[in-house]
Amino acid sequence: MYDVPIWGVDDVLGVLCLEYLKQKKSWSEREKQFVHSIGVITAMIFDKHSVLTQLKKIENFNDELKAVIEERTKKLENAQKKLIQQEKMVTLATLTAGIAHELRNPLNLVIGSGQVIQELLNEINIEDKELKDGLNEASQIVIDSGKRANDVIDNMLGHAKEDSGKKESAQVILNVSMDLAYHTMRAKNPIDVTIHKDISGAEDFYVSESLFQRVILGLLENSFYSLNKKLKKDMNFIPKLNVSSRQKGDQLVVQIYDNGIGMGQVELRKIFDPFFTTKGVGEGTGLGMYLASDTINSIGGTIHVDAEEGKWCEVTIELPKQEKT
Repeated sequence: MYDVPIWGVDDVLGVLCLEYLKQKKSWSEREKQFVHSIGVITAMIFDKHSVLTQLKKIENFNDELKAVIEERTKKLENAQKKLIQQEKMVTLATLTAGIAHELRNPLNLVIGSGQVIQELLNEINIEDKELKDGLNEASQIVIDSGKRANDVIDNMLGHAKEDSGKKESAQVILNVSMDLAYHTMRAKNPIDVTIHKDISGAEDFYVSESLFQRVILGLLENSFYSLNKKLKKDMNFIPKLNVSSRQKGDQLVVQIYDNGIGMGQVELRKIFDPFFTTKGVGEGTGLGMYLASDTINSIGGTIHVDAEEGKWCEVTIELPKQEKT
């Protein structure tokens, strides 16, 4: 038997053992040199495999390092965007706080005047019942709108108004919001549209009354704006607005659909960005959908928007089931 060590760079990788099996024979120098050559070649193969393994490890490490760098870079970019957004929100909050006091005084006068009108209507004798009912309804809209404006100020001051704890059935909130939004639209920019509603499964879902109503009112206002815009372009256009709800497991799905001007994919990707708006200059603040998303997320839900430019838009809200407390 003839043994030849297989040397690596620093130590022995193994031993090459050769032996004549049929007859004993001494090894000649030529045979020994041949075996040594085999040992050297074997060592080279081992070394090459080792180098390739190391190169593979280095390549994998580089890939991992690249992924980490990309992830850290993305986090830094997101942090920078959030910081810019926070600075904008601080500026907005400062501005809102400055004018909130000036707004509250006339709003309180408006609400108080509406209440006085209702008291006078109850005291004086008006024979025309239709007129009296109309005045009562109009004064109630004034009161409700004034209170809503106060709620909007509160929400803007706090960016996301702290939940007062008062919960109401989602079905009640949807019905009240649709009525209020419709009357507000008729008073500001009236269009001939009927809200088609199919609300079911919402009576057992309870959410923050003020927060959820604010979101629904904002979404309906957006739909009326979109329908009005399209109607101005095409007088033969027939506006459609559908509000529906259904139960899906332990979730309530609320959908608001309109066949207005819709929006493209670029706008859809930015729809929840603060200060982004599809409305014209002076017509929108760019905070409506941002605050709507923030509000729905704060009560454990999700909101999604799908649309086609020039044709339609649909907002889907999913809310978890909550008991009335």
